[in-house]
Amino acid sequence: MFEFYKKTFIRLSLATITVSMCWVVTAMAEEAPTQEPEELPLFEEIPVVVTASQKPERITAAPSIISVITEEDIERMGARTITDVLRTIPGIDIVRDTFGVSQIVVRGLGIKGTSGDSAGVKILIDGHALNDPFTGGATKYYDDLSLLNVRRIEVIRGPASAIYGSNAFVSVVNILTKHAQEINGIETGMEIGSDHTYHPTFLIGKTVNDLELVLSADYLTTDGAKLSMAADTASIFDELSGAEGYLPASLAPGTYRDTREKLDLSWKFNWNDLAFTGKILEKQTGPFLTDWYMLNDASSEDMTHVYAEFAYDRYLTERVEFDTRAYMDFFELTRNQEVAQGLTILSEDQWITYPDGLILDAYEKSQRFGAEARWHIRLSSRNDLTIGTAYEYFQASNLEIRTNVDSPDTVQDITNIYPNFQNASYQHFFSMFAQDSWRIHRDIDVTLGMRGDYFNDFGGIFTPKVGVTYEPNRSNLNFKALFGSAFRIPSFGEMLLAFDNEDEDLSDNLILEELRTFEIGVGYKPVDWFIGELNYFYSDINQLVQISKGDDTGSYPIGTTRIYNNIGGIDTQGIEAEIQGTYRQEIQLGIHPRALGTSFRMNYSYVDAQDTTTHAPVPYIPHHKGNVGLGLLLEASKETGTSSNSLFRLFNDELSLFFNVLLLGERARLENDTRSPLPGIAICDLTFTAHEIFRHNIEFSVSAKNLFDQDYRDPAPVLVTLQGLETSLSDIPNPGRMIFAEIRVKF
Repeated sequence: MFEFYKKTFIRLSLATITVSMCWVVTAMAEEAPTQEPEELPLFEEIPVVVTASQKPERITAAPSIISVITEEDIERMGARTITDVLRTIPGIDIVRDTFGVSQIVVRGLGIKGTSGDSAGVKILIDGHALNDPFTGGATKYYDDLSLLNVRRIEVIRGPASAIYGSNAFVSVVNILTKHAQEINGIETGMEIGSDHTYHPTFLIGKTVNDLELVLSADYLTTDGAKLSMAADTASIFDELSGAEGYLPASLAPGTYRDTREKLDLSWKFNWNDLAFTGKILEKQTGPFLTDWYMLNDASSEDMTHVYAEFAYDRYLTERVEFDTRAYMDFFELTRNQEVAQGLTILSEDQWITYPDGLILDAYEKSQRFGAEARWHIRLSSRNDLTIGTAYEYFQASNLEIRTNVDSPDTVQDITNIYPNFQNASYQHFFSMFAQDSWRIHRDIDVTLGMRGDYFNDFGGIFTPKVGVTYEPNRSNLNFKALFGSAFRIPSFGEMLLAFDNEDEDLSDNLILEELRTFEIGVGYKPVDWFIGELNYFYSDINQLVQISKGDDTGSYPIGTTRIYNNIGGIDTQGIEAEIQGTYRQEIQLGIHPRALGTSFRMNYSYVDAQDTTTHAPVPYIPHHKGNVGLGLLLEASKETGTSSNSLFRLFNDELSLFFNVLLLGERARLENDTRSPLPGIAICDLTFTAHEIFRHNIEFSVSAKNLFDQDYRDPAPVLVTLQGLETSLSDIPNPGRMIFAEIRVKF
C-alpha cells in the first residue's frame, strides 16, 4: 500500500509539473520579462521575520532569540549546505557522527540527550517539517540540503513547542524559498570541486496570469573526501585475538571516502489563494564507520523522501486572515553494514570468528499525514491574536533488521533473536494553540502563547510561552525577556528498539522529554550599518531519552543491544554575543567611480552544560565557540548608471571576497575515557565571487573550505568490550582542504 501511494503520488506530481512547465515556457516566449523587485537591505531597516509567531513582525519585537541569514549572506560566505550556514550562528555547533551525518548541537544540547539525527531541532521549508518520524530529526536526510532556492533562513535558538509542537525542542530552522517574481526567469549552474564533485542545478520561476510557478532541480555526485583512521574497534579485537594466533581483520590504519549521490526536485505552485508545494529526494551515501565504528568499504545507505502540501490562505475580512494546509510525507531508508571479514572476538571464554564479518542490514519506512488551520485576528491596532488547531497521524511500518551478530555463519531476522520485537508502530495527536501579541505601551510588547497536545500513547501536554520586548522611545536599543517550554516525544527508532537481551519490551517505560528555558537579551543599533546583540539563557531538561545500556551513542559492544530509557537531565546556561554590519563608501578608481563595501559578522558563545544528577560537565561540548566573518566588496558606483567607459566595468559590476574563521574550544570527554580532550580548532574558509561578468547575468565563484588543511575531528565513542577493555580510538575525521568552483547563468 505504501508503494502504491508513493508511486501514484510521484506520477501525479510529475505530470502536474510537466504540464505547468510547458505552459510557463510557452508564456515566457510570449511575455516580456518584468523588472525584478528590489529587496530591502538588511541593515537599512529592522528585519521582518515570520518564524517566531508564524506572522510577519519586526525582529526586535519577536518573542524569540532569532538569527537571520539572507540570500546575499549565503552567496558571499560560499555556504554550500544548510549545516555550513548553521555553524556560523552563535550557540550552534555541527558534529559529525559515525554515519557521516552532520548533527546539530544547540546550546550544549544534542550529543547527550535527545536521540541521534538532531531530533531536538525542527527543520522547516516554508513551514513544512522535514523531520522524519523514525529518527525524529531531519539531518539523516537533509544535513547536506542545498541552498539553491533559498531566500532567507530564520533560526530560533531556544524552545518553540508552543508554536511548532514536538521536536521544536532546542531550535527551529525555517528555510524560506524564493518567490516566482524574485527569480523571474531561469537560473542554471554548475559546480565542480575536489574529489570529483559535480553539482549541476536548475531553477525556474515565472508568473503567468494568476499562476506563480517555481521549479528547482539539484543533482550532486562526489567521491567524497579521503578520511583517515589510525585505529578502529576492529583494531582492538585484533590485538586481543592476535595473541592467540588469529589473523587481523581491521582495515586500519587506512582511509575511506565520504561518497554520496543525491537528486533533489522541488516545486511550488501558487494560484490566487491556493498553493501546492512538494519535494522528491533520492540520496545514497557510504561507506561510513557503522554502528561498530569499524573502517570498511561496503556500508551504504539509500534514502527517499517525498512530500506534498496543499495550502489555502485568504483574508476573510480586513482584520481576519485564515490559512490552512494539508500535507503528506513518505520516508524510506535502506541501510547495509558489512565490516571486518574474519573478525575474531572472545565471548564467554570462547573465541568466535565471523568469516564474512559483522553484518547488519535494516530497512525502515514511515509516513505522515496532517492538517492545520490558523486564524490571525487583528483585535485592535495594538493587539494581534493567532489561534489554531492541528491533527497529525504518523507511523513506522515494515521495520526489517537482519544480522549475524548472534550467529556468525548465518544472517537471520531480528525476530529469531527477539521474538517480541515489534516492527511497526503509529502515533497521532490533536493540538490547539493560541498566541496573543499585545502592545501594552508604545514601547512595550507582551506575547502570551500556549499550546495543548494530546498523543494517543503519551497523553496530554501543555506548553506555555511568555515574551516581553521593550524598545525605549523606539530608539536604537531593545530588550527581551522570554520564558518558554518545549517537549519531544520519543522517536519510533527509540520506541521500537526499546528491548533488552531478555527480550523484554521496554517501550512503555519511555515518556516525554521536557525543557524549560529563560532568556534575556539586549540589542543595539546605533547606526544603520551596525547591529549588536547580547543574550543570556538558562535551560533545564527533564527525563532525557538516553541509552541506558551500551554506554554511548556511537558504538556498542558486539552481542549487546542499545536500550533507550528516560534518565536524569541536563542544566545548561550561557551567553551569546554577536555584532554584524555592512559599510559602503564611494571611491575614485581611475576614471571610473566605484564603491568599496565591507561587511562583518562576528559572534562568541559560552556554554556551561552539566548533568542534573552528578553535576559533571556534559562531554564533548566546548565551553567556547566563536565565528569571525569578514567581507570585502568592490562594485560599480550607483552614480555610474549604464555607462561602460571602463575596461574594468566591462568585465564585471561587482567583486566580493569573504573570509570566515570558525573557532572551537577544547572538548572534554567522558569521565571514564582515558584519552586526552579534543583540542581546540580554527578552521578558515575563503570565497571569491565575481558578479555580472561582462555586464550579463553571469556569476562565478571559487571557494576554499578548510583553507589551511587542518586535521580536526569529532569525538569517537568509548569502546566497552565484554572484557571491560577501554581503548583509545581514532576520533571521527572531517574533510581537509576542498576547492570548489561554480558558474551561474540567469536568463
